[in-house]
Amino acid sequence: LLGFVTYYFGWWSCTLGASYGYAWIGPATLPFWVALNLYHSPTPRGEALFVLVMTLFGFAIDTALIQVGLFRSNPELDVAAPWMVAVWVLLALTFEGMLSLRPRKFLLFVFGAISGPLCY
Repeated sequence: LLGFVTYYFGWWSCTLGASYGYAWIGPATLPFWVALNLYHSPTPRGEALFVLVMTLFGFAIDTALIQVGLFRSNPELDVAAPWMVAVWVLLALTFEGMLSLRPRKFLLFVFGAISGPLCY
């Protein structure tokens, strides 16, 4: 439930903030969501590492999609905007609830690679 609430409140703050010209709102609320999830996590170090890997992975995926022209986030940037990377962090926080897939980490990365870009 915490992952679900975190993701949707965070996602709305990222996407609505960016669409109304306040792209800083989503990334500004991100430390709260991350701290809340790590505090309640049974494995905070492991989850923090997973979030870090997914953040880097998401940044690379979104930047590649921008580079090939599939979408634009900011005309001045040729890389993923901070609010887009924040959505990847939020997505990574939802995987704590998917404990049955943890032994198959490859599936988690596949789900992230597919569902992350679909959030836009």
